[in-house]
Amino acid sequence: MMLRRSSLSLLFCFGIWACDASYFELPQGDGALAGHAHEPLFGGVLHEVGEHFAHLELLVDEKHGELTLYVLDAHAEAVVKIPEEAMVVRLTSFEPSLEVTLEPEASLLGDERPGHASAFYGRHDGLRGVQRFEGYVASPITIRGYAFERIPLRYPEGTEPTAKE
Repeated sequence: MMLRRSSLSLLFCFGIWACDASYFELPQGDGALAGHAHEPLFGGVLHEVGEHFAHLELLVDEKHGELTLYVLDAHAEAVVKIPEEAMVVRLTSFEPSLEVTLEPEASLLGDERPGHASAFYGRHDGLRGVQRFEGYVASPITIRGYAFERIPLRYPEGTEPTAKE
């Protein structure tokens, strides 16, 4: 038993020594990792959720007044299905503010359905021709077991810089 513990301790110490030091760096400034940027998976704009926990990617079709929100992982590399039946987005830059209900879009990613979706779609005539807005996700959403409320949204800049910026 002593030999096993010593071997495991040695293996653990070697593993730490062999790791890249950047593995142990903590996030700095606005929740972003220093020198660390993400690219939108679907060509929209990214919004960070939590401290490098997940992302929402917002796509806006200005011509038709349509919004699509994708729920993505921490690195914006893969979709994450969430248990919500729908999402409500409140756009505060309008007077009065606009509310848009987004529902799962089954055709976008295959097995999407209410209660098991990563892509949410909605439309509002007040968004036709829009070039800029601010708002937030008004309904609480749960991502990988953690609840989030009032996630800020900004268009066209998003809330997270990309590698292009």
